[in-house]
Amino acid sequence: MDCALGSYIYLAMMPALCSHWLMGSKYRAKLRRKYNLVEAPFPDMVSHIFCPCCALAQEFRELKSRGLDPSLGWQRIHEQQIKIPPPSQSMTR
Repeated sequence: MDCALGSYIYLAMMPALCSHWLMGSKYRAKLRRKYNLVEAPFPDMVSHIFCPCCALAQEFRELKSRGLDPSLGWQRIHEQQIKIPPPSQSMTR
């Protein structure tokens, strides 16, 4: 592969590879609104830009603590309408 082709592939893939923070922060905000959670320890966007793995783990544990199966995806979880109170009203660590 020559340099021009490599550069083109890199530039074409960067928007897709670097957009995880945008989608992740929107999902996190939706989760907070649905369950009335505080935006902590950092704003949603900051959490997903600097530590996306930590943010996803927090969201996963929050859903599990409410008796929901995160592997079903947002739409199926929303359809379940299971409302089990969590141990506390903040994102778990």
